[in-house]
Amino acid sequence: MNKSKTLLMCLASVCATALLFQLKTDIPTAVANIYPATVAVHSIILTKIGKEISIKQSSGSGTIIQPTGIILTNYHVVAGAVRITINLYNGQTSLANIVGIDKAHDLALLRINRSNLPYLRLGNADALPRGTTLISVGNGHNLGRNGDLSVSVGVLSGKHRFVNETEWFETDAHLQPGCSGGPVCDLKTNLVGINVAVSGYMKGFFIPINDETKAVLNNMLSALNEKI
Repeated sequence: MNKSKTLLMCLASVCATALLFQLKTDIPTAVANIYPATVAVHSIILTKIGKEISIKQSSGSGTIIQPTGIILTNYHVVAGAVRITINLYNGQTSLANIVGIDKAHDLALLRINRSNLPYLRLGNADALPRGTTLISVGNGHNLGRNGDLSVSVGVLSGKHRFVNETEWFETDAHLQPGCSGGPVCDLKTNLVGINVAVSGYMKGFFIPINDETKAVLNNMLSALNEKI
């Protein structure tokens, strides 16, 4: 092996090490910004079957997308809820109202009576190349009541996965039950998706944030005189 090849191999090794170090540094920094904009969602749901009424509790996650208390989550997280409680990252709680739903996209908007909240800016999942590092945060297994949420890291595994005519994107970030409604972000902390489903080991799906999703959100927000 000549000296030039040895030098190239050394340079490649140094670059790879530097890139890995940068990635390890970027992820905790990004998480520190994503975490405060992620909430745990707890719903009380009444179900009537004949003359019997059953009461059950469900849990999920949400993502603050406006500092005025607007929270984005999945419709299936709050469907049929008669009471919704939000746990913020600092352990504080607030009651929430449903202010918008879109069943076709499995999206819902909630509002809490708070202001100046940390929030995430919307990105564009369609512009991300496969292999992009993604960070998912959520109320995994309903263990985030005190603000201690679950974080997982993976890559964008695939795009344009159609489930019941609804478009999802795929990631190998480990999404746990209870993370539905939580954010999927890139390393710049842009919100590029909303956790929606777990499918087997090391495979999860999220609703992509793109022009179509933004149009749906703005349609719901228009009734509140807000816009993203």
